[in-house]
Amino acid sequence: MIFWRKGFKGYTLIEVLIAISLFAMFFTFLIKTFSSGSDSFNTGSWRLTKQKEAQIFLGRLKDLLEKANYAERVGPDGDIGTTFQAMPIYVRRVDPSRGFFQQEESCSSIDTPVMYFSISEPYIAAQPELNIPEKKGTWTGVTIHCKNNMLTLKRTSNWNDIGAPFNAYTDTHPDVTWFLDGKAQVNVNTDIDNVTALGIYLNVATDAADIGTGTTIIVEMELSQFKGNKPTNAKMRESLKAKLIRTNHEVKPF
Repeated sequence: MIFWRKGFKGYTLIEVLIAISLFAMFFTFLIKTFSSGSDSFNTGSWRLTKQKEAQIFLGRLKDLLEKANYAERVGPDGDIGTTFQAMPIYVRRVDPSRGFFQQEESCSSIDTPVMYFSISEPYIAAQPELNIPEKKGTWTGVTIHCKNNMLTLKRTSNWNDIGAPFNAYTDTHPDVTWFLDGKAQVNVNTDIDNVTALGIYLNVATDAADIGTGTTIIVEMELSQFKGNKPTNAKMRESLKAKLIRTNHEVKPF
């Protein structure tokens, strides 16, 4: 049963409109608050996931970079490195005016090689007096490519799969009379997406006290959270420092 106050004639149209407006403002505030909280949660979750992925990716790259070497030959008398072929590390040089490797570049829609280097096991010459047969050396190549914000790290034992620039082809594949392509089980292929910038820096020891420490390569990557096909303001950075095994390992631009 509904009871009406004596003399009450109902709400005016203006009062109804004001009430509706207040309710609309209140619900809009609630929706924005919920949406903001949801965005913050999604961004935090994205950062945790990408941080772990970036650390795994860079950890693999660091492990491989620190194995980069030259093609060495162990002679019949057991001398190591009596003959070897230098196999430089090649790094893409974007802007010569900013100095070697001191730059960052974005991962565009064009497939862009960023780095290339080699890992080999030495050739061992035969020692007939000890009944030791010749042992061919083995070679594997490592490359980093970037395309559509996807950074790909590949280690392959097949030279035709490496996709190296011409100067890397002529300089970093060892003499086939001494070295064979590596075994298939060493192949690695891993990638990470959302990469919007990549920086590669070279730190060469110049002081006499530090000359024995050799060369260090620093790789920094910036990742951005995407909505649709556009990056947002949510970003994160991860980096690595890889100390090369050879103190005089040559690093060249291409």
